[in-house]
Amino acid sequence: MKTEIKIIEKEKILNDIDALDTDLILVVVDSRVWQLYGKDFENKLPSHKNFILFKSLEGEKTKCFEEFESGLEFFLEKGIHRNAHLVAIGGEQQAILLVILQLAY
Repeated sequence: MKTEIKIIEKEKILNDIDALDTDLILVVVDSRVWQLYGKDFENKLPSHKNFILFKSLEGEKTKCFEEFESGLEFFLEKGIHRNAHLVAIGGEQQAILLVILQLAY
């Protein structure tokens, strides 16, 4: 799998996540997006996959090395493996950006 970046309707995010060929999905989500959609998202996650959630700072505050480093440390402490996929969800109320990255090819 190659890295994919797409703008997607929030209703379709779970379909894309469910289709990933992995048992472990690392989710990075903007705290504002999580505040808006987190409950809906969390209640509909596929039960046959394991998820590790990292809520990043909101908006421009997240665009710094310290936040990147914080996310990496968080996932490493959780014992991730090379077949995990990273899913980043961000955006605004009008559009959701979904990034899917396989950690090892």
